[in-house]
Amino acid sequence: LDGHVAAVTDMIRRGHLDRLLVSQDAGWYHVGEPGGGDYRGYTFLFEAFLPALRKRGVTEAQVRALLEDNPARVLALPAAT
Repeated sequence: LDGHVAAVTDMIRRGHLDRLLVSQDAGWYHVGEPGGGDYRGYTFLFEAFLPALRKRGVTEAQVRALLEDNPARVLALPAAT
């Protein structure tokens, strides 16, 4: 968690917020861990990652850019002609 938070906050500090996308993988199987490891739920982003970003000074507007604005721009379909 700490490494990812540091990477995102560093990119924001360097002026690259508009180039950042975040994602997460969830499930139970972790290669190399006994029995596949522990289950990871789909709540990590909201329960751990975003609170950690906010503790490091990421604003609500920046969180909105990460979760809404940037994905909407990247995933937008070109206008029909």
